[in-house]
Amino acid sequence: MYHEFLVNQSIDLNGKVKVNFIDEKYINWSYETQLVPRAKTDTPIFPIIVSGNALIQEKPTGRETKCTKLENGNISFIDDYSVPGGFLICVTSPPGYEPSIVKLKSMPTYSNRGYNDIIPAHFEIKSNRAINKSSVIMHVLERAYFGVCIEFSKIDGVVKNYDRYWFNDPYDLTLHLVNKQFEIVDFDKIHSIHPDHDEQDIHELVQVLNDIVQMLKSENEVMTPSIKDKLSRIIPKIVAGSSSAVTLIDSYKNAGIIGELLSTLVKLFGN
Repeated sequence: MYHEFLVNQSIDLNGKVKVNFIDEKYINWSYETQLVPRAKTDTPIFPIIVSGNALIQEKPTGRETKCTKLENGNISFIDDYSVPGGFLICVTSPPGYEPSIVKLKSMPTYSNRGYNDIIPAHFEIKSNRAINKSSVIMHVLERAYFGVCIEFSKIDGVVKNYDRYWFNDPYDLTLHLVNKQFEIVDFDKIHSIHPDHDEQDIHELVQVLNDIVQMLKSENEVMTPSIKDKLSRIIPKIVAGSSSAVTLIDSYKNAGIIGELLSTLVKLFGN
Protein backbone atom coordinates (compact mmCIF):
# COMPACT_ATOMS: atom_id res chain seq x y z
CA MET A 1 0.00 0.00 0.00
CA TYR A 2 1.01 3.63 -0.41
CA HIS A 3 0.68 6.56 2.00
CA GLU A 4 2.32 9.98 2.18
CA PHE A 5 2.88 9.90 5.94
CA LEU A 6 3.25 7.06 8.42
CA VAL A 7 3.34 7.08 12.21
CA ASN A 8 3.85 3.92 14.25
CA GLN A 9 3.22 3.94 18.00
CA SER A 10 4.70 0.83 19.61
CA ILE A 11 3.67 0.02 23.18
CA ASP A 12 5.96 -1.98 25.46
CA LEU A 13 5.00 -4.30 28.33
CA ASN A 14 5.12 -1.40 30.82
CA GLY A 15 2.74 0.76 28.78
CA LYS A 16 5.45 3.06 27.43
CA VAL A 17 4.95 4.33 23.88
CA LYS A 18 7.70 4.70 21.27
CA VAL A 19 6.82 6.85 18.26
CA ASN A 20 8.40 6.54 14.80
CA PHE A 21 7.49 8.72 11.85
CA ILE A 22 8.06 8.71 8.08
CA ASP A 23 7.34 11.66 5.78
CA GLU A 24 7.96 10.70 2.18
CA LYS A 25 6.06 10.65 -1.12
CA TYR A 26 5.09 7.88 -1.47
CA ILE A 27 5.67 5.31 1.27
CA ASN A 28 5.32 1.76 -0.02
CA TRP A 29 4.54 -0.34 3.04
CA SER A 30 3.08 -3.69 4.07
CA TYR A 31 2.22 -5.44 7.33
CA GLU A 32 4.08 -8.69 8.00
CA THR A 33 1.56 -11.16 9.46
CA GLN A 34 3.65 -14.32 9.75
CA LEU A 35 7.44 -13.86 9.92
CA VAL A 36 9.77 -12.51 12.59
CA PRO A 37 12.05 -9.55 11.73
CA ARG A 38 14.92 -10.24 9.37
CA ALA A 39 18.05 -8.21 8.64
CA LYS A 40 16.43 -5.98 6.01
CA THR A 41 13.19 -5.53 7.91
CA ASP A 42 14.41 -5.32 11.48
CA THR A 43 13.25 -1.74 12.01
CA PRO A 44 11.58 0.08 14.91
CA ILE A 45 8.23 -0.08 13.09
CA PHE A 46 8.11 -3.86 12.51
CA PRO A 47 5.72 -5.63 11.78
CA ILE A 48 5.32 -2.77 9.28
CA ILE A 49 7.82 -3.16 6.44
CA VAL A 50 8.71 -0.18 4.25
CA SER A 51 10.22 -0.62 0.80
CA GLY A 52 13.23 1.45 -0.24
CA ASN A 53 15.40 3.64 1.95
CA ALA A 54 12.74 5.66 3.76
CA LEU A 55 14.07 7.71 6.69
CA ILE A 56 12.44 6.44 9.91
CA GLN A 57 12.53 9.18 12.53
CA GLU A 58 11.99 8.72 16.25
CA LYS A 59 9.64 11.34 17.73
CA PRO A 60 8.64 12.16 21.31
CA THR A 61 5.13 11.35 22.48
CA GLY A 62 2.76 14.31 22.75
CA ARG A 63 0.88 15.36 25.86
CA GLU A 64 -2.33 14.15 24.23
CA THR A 65 -0.96 10.58 24.19
CA LYS A 66 -1.96 8.67 27.32
CA CYS A 67 -1.00 5.05 27.84
CA THR A 68 -1.51 3.24 31.14
CA LYS A 69 -1.01 -0.31 32.34
CA LEU A 70 -4.11 -1.20 34.35
CA GLU A 71 -4.27 -3.25 37.55
CA ASN A 72 -5.72 -6.24 35.68
CA GLY A 73 -2.72 -6.26 33.32
CA ASN A 74 -4.54 -4.68 30.37
CA ILE A 75 -3.19 -1.56 28.67
CA SER A 76 -5.29 1.56 28.01
CA PHE A 77 -4.18 3.73 25.08
CA ILE A 78 -5.77 7.14 24.33
CA ASP A 79 -4.64 9.65 21.72
CA ASP A 80 -5.87 12.57 19.61
CA TYR A 81 -4.82 13.11 16.00
CA SER A 82 -4.83 16.21 13.80
CA VAL A 83 -3.49 14.99 10.47
CA PRO A 84 -3.68 15.58 6.70
CA GLY A 85 -5.03 13.08 4.21
CA GLY A 86 -2.81 10.21 3.14
CA PHE A 87 -1.78 9.53 6.75
CA LEU A 88 -1.31 6.00 8.09
CA ILE A 89 -1.51 5.55 11.87
CA CYS A 90 -0.49 2.22 13.41
CA VAL A 91 -0.76 1.44 17.13
CA THR A 92 1.09 -1.80 17.97
CA SER A 93 0.65 -3.81 21.18
CA PRO A 94 3.36 -5.47 23.25
CA PRO A 95 3.72 -9.27 22.91
CA GLY A 96 0.73 -11.23 24.20
CA TYR A 97 -1.84 -8.44 23.85
CA GLU A 98 -4.71 -7.83 21.43
CA PRO A 99 -7.34 -5.05 21.20
CA SER A 100 -10.55 -5.78 23.11
CA ILE A 101 -12.05 -2.27 22.86
CA VAL A 102 -11.58 0.26 20.06
CA LYS A 103 -13.46 3.57 20.16
CA LEU A 104 -13.09 6.41 17.68
CA LYS A 105 -14.35 9.82 18.75
CA SER A 106 -15.06 12.96 16.73
CA MET A 107 -14.20 16.43 18.00
CA PRO A 108 -16.58 19.41 18.25
CA THR A 109 -16.38 21.99 15.47
CA TYR A 110 -17.26 25.67 15.27
CA SER A 111 -16.58 26.25 11.58
CA ASN A 112 -17.34 24.63 8.24
CA ARG A 113 -13.72 25.12 7.23
CA GLY A 114 -10.49 23.59 8.37
CA TYR A 115 -10.20 20.22 10.01
CA ASN A 116 -13.32 18.06 9.93
CA ASP A 117 -15.12 16.88 13.02
CA ILE A 118 -15.87 13.61 11.22
CA ILE A 119 -13.56 10.61 11.13
CA PRO A 120 -12.74 10.14 7.42
CA ALA A 121 -10.68 7.01 7.85
CA HIS A 122 -10.76 3.26 7.38
CA PHE A 123 -9.48 1.22 10.28
CA GLU A 124 -8.51 -2.42 10.58
CA ILE A 125 -6.84 -4.82 12.99
CA LYS A 126 -3.76 -6.82 11.99
CA SER A 127 -1.61 -9.29 13.87
CA ASN A 128 1.72 -11.05 13.60
CA ARG A 129 1.47 -14.39 15.34
CA ALA A 130 5.21 -15.09 15.05
CA ILE A 131 6.02 -12.22 17.42
CA ASN A 132 2.57 -12.39 19.11
CA LYS A 133 1.68 -8.73 18.53
CA SER A 134 -1.40 -7.02 17.14
CA SER A 135 -2.00 -3.56 15.68
CA VAL A 136 -4.87 -1.15 15.17
CA ILE A 137 -4.32 0.58 11.81
CA MET A 138 -6.08 3.76 10.66
CA HIS A 139 -5.95 4.92 7.03
CA VAL A 140 -6.89 8.63 7.02
CA LEU A 141 -8.50 9.71 3.75
CA GLU A 142 -8.67 13.48 4.24
CA ARG A 143 -7.42 15.97 6.79
CA ALA A 144 -9.14 15.39 10.09
CA TYR A 145 -9.11 15.92 13.84
CA PHE A 146 -10.26 12.91 15.85
CA GLY A 147 -9.41 10.73 18.81
CA VAL A 148 -9.02 7.02 19.50
CA CYS A 149 -9.34 4.95 22.66
CA ILE A 150 -7.99 1.38 22.65
CA GLU A 151 -7.81 -1.20 25.40
CA PHE A 152 -5.34 -3.99 24.73
CA SER A 153 -6.13 -7.13 26.74
CA LYS A 154 -3.50 -9.55 27.97
CA ILE A 155 -4.21 -13.01 26.57
CA ASP A 156 -3.05 -16.57 27.09
CA GLY A 157 -1.58 -18.11 23.98
CA VAL A 158 -1.29 -16.57 20.53
CA VAL A 159 -3.08 -13.47 19.22
CA LYS A 160 -5.92 -13.90 16.75
CA ASN A 161 -5.32 -14.12 13.03
CA TYR A 162 -7.32 -11.18 11.65
CA ASP A 163 -6.58 -11.92 8.01
CA ARG A 164 -9.64 -13.23 6.20
CA TYR A 165 -9.63 -15.98 3.60
CA TRP A 166 -12.95 -16.75 1.94
CA PHE A 167 -15.69 -17.18 4.52
CA ASN A 168 -13.70 -17.80 7.66
CA ASP A 169 -15.49 -15.27 9.86
CA PRO A 170 -18.94 -13.67 10.23
CA TYR A 171 -17.99 -10.39 8.55
CA ASP A 172 -17.51 -12.12 5.19
CA LEU A 173 -20.91 -13.75 5.18
CA THR A 174 -23.06 -10.58 5.46
CA LEU A 175 -25.98 -12.77 6.44
CA HIS A 176 -26.53 -11.30 9.88
CA LEU A 177 -24.61 -13.97 11.71
CA VAL A 178 -24.43 -11.70 14.74
CA ASN A 179 -28.15 -11.85 15.41
CA LYS A 180 -28.80 -15.14 13.56
CA GLN A 181 -31.36 -13.79 11.10
CA PHE A 182 -31.43 -16.68 8.66
CA GLU A 183 -33.89 -16.66 5.82
CA ILE A 184 -34.88 -19.56 3.57
CA VAL A 185 -34.49 -18.68 -0.11
CA ASP A 186 -37.25 -19.66 -2.53
CA PHE A 187 -37.78 -19.33 -6.27
CA ASP A 188 -40.21 -16.39 -6.03
CA LYS A 189 -37.78 -14.26 -4.00
CA ILE A 190 -34.96 -14.68 -6.50
CA HIS A 191 -37.28 -14.39 -9.51
CA SER A 192 -38.56 -11.04 -8.19
CA ILE A 193 -34.96 -9.77 -8.20
CA HIS A 194 -34.11 -11.35 -11.58
CA PRO A 195 -37.42 -11.58 -13.48
CA ASP A 196 -35.77 -11.98 -16.89
CA HIS A 197 -33.25 -14.67 -16.00
CA ASP A 198 -33.36 -18.27 -17.14
CA GLU A 199 -35.48 -20.28 -14.70
CA GLN A 200 -32.99 -23.13 -14.56
CA ASP A 201 -30.26 -20.71 -13.48
CA ILE A 202 -32.56 -19.30 -10.81
CA HIS A 203 -33.34 -22.79 -9.47
CA GLU A 204 -29.60 -23.51 -9.31
CA LEU A 205 -28.96 -20.22 -7.50
CA VAL A 206 -31.75 -20.92 -5.02
CA GLN A 207 -30.24 -24.31 -4.24
CA VAL A 208 -26.75 -23.01 -3.57
CA LEU A 209 -28.05 -20.11 -1.45
CA ASN A 210 -30.02 -22.53 0.70
CA ASP A 211 -26.90 -24.68 1.01
CA ILE A 212 -25.17 -21.61 2.46
CA VAL A 213 -28.10 -20.96 4.83
CA GLN A 214 -27.92 -24.54 6.12
CA MET A 215 -24.16 -24.19 6.51
CA LEU A 216 -24.69 -21.08 8.65
CA LYS A 217 -27.35 -22.73 10.78
CA SER A 218 -24.88 -25.49 11.55
CA GLU A 219 -22.46 -22.73 12.64
CA ASN A 220 -19.98 -23.82 10.00
CA GLU A 221 -18.36 -20.66 8.65
CA VAL A 222 -16.11 -22.31 6.07
CA MET A 223 -17.47 -22.94 2.59
CA THR A 224 -17.11 -26.45 1.24
CA PRO A 225 -15.38 -26.97 -2.13
CA SER A 226 -18.75 -28.09 -3.54
CA ILE A 227 -20.45 -24.79 -2.64
CA LYS A 228 -17.51 -22.78 -3.98
CA ASP A 229 -17.64 -24.70 -7.25
CA LYS A 230 -21.39 -24.14 -7.65
CA LEU A 231 -21.03 -20.43 -6.94
CA SER A 232 -18.11 -20.02 -9.35
CA ARG A 233 -20.36 -21.45 -12.10
CA ILE A 234 -23.72 -19.79 -11.38
CA ILE A 235 -22.71 -16.24 -10.27
CA PRO A 236 -20.96 -15.36 -13.57
CA LYS A 237 -24.16 -16.43 -15.38
CA ILE A 238 -26.22 -14.05 -13.25
CA VAL A 239 -23.76 -11.21 -13.82
CA ALA A 240 -23.63 -11.88 -17.58
CA GLY A 241 -27.39 -11.46 -17.78
CA SER A 242 -27.26 -7.98 -16.20
CA SER A 243 -26.11 -4.64 -17.57
CA SER A 244 -23.16 -4.54 -15.16
CA ALA A 245 -22.04 -6.02 -11.87
CA VAL A 246 -22.26 -2.57 -10.23
CA THR A 247 -25.87 -2.12 -11.35
CA LEU A 248 -26.64 -5.64 -10.16
CA ILE A 249 -25.15 -5.02 -6.73
CA ASP A 250 -27.10 -1.75 -6.41
CA SER A 251 -30.33 -3.58 -7.23
CA TYR A 252 -29.87 -5.77 -4.14
CA LYS A 253 -29.86 -2.90 -1.66
CA ASN A 254 -33.58 -3.16 -0.96
CA ALA A 255 -33.78 -6.94 -1.16
CA GLY A 256 -33.20 -7.67 2.52
CA ILE A 257 -30.88 -10.33 3.86
CA ILE A 258 -30.91 -12.32 0.62
CA GLY A 259 -29.93 -9.19 -1.28
CA GLU A 260 -26.99 -8.61 1.06
CA LEU A 261 -25.84 -12.18 0.58
CA LEU A 262 -26.16 -11.96 -3.21
CA SER A 263 -24.29 -8.66 -3.25
CA THR A 264 -21.34 -10.21 -1.42
CA LEU A 265 -21.31 -13.31 -3.63
CA VAL A 266 -21.33 -11.22 -6.82
CA LYS A 267 -18.37 -9.20 -5.55
CA LEU A 268 -16.43 -12.38 -4.80
CA PHE A 269 -17.36 -14.63 -7.70
CA GLY A 270 -18.56 -12.20 -10.37
CA ASN A 271 -15.19 -10.99 -11.64
